[in-house]
Amino acid sequence: MSKVDKVFKNGKIVTPHSVFRGGIAVNDGKIVAIGSDTVMPQGETVLDLGGKVVLPGIIDNHVHFGS
Repeated sequence: MSKVDKVFKNGKIVTPHSVFRGGIAVNDGKIVAIGSDTVMPQGETVLDLGGKVVLPGIIDNHVHFGS
């Protein structure tokens, strides 16, 4: 995979099937890879999550729509 916009590394990734240490690659606002940090593509921006929990694809559940 070529270079992507953002790579989030060193997170605790939670999926419906497992919980693991790793990262997420994002390109053009879409998740393009989820996996071990060692398999993440290069990113224009790389963020260290410091072991924080990541729920890929989940939108903030405390959102106020409208005014």
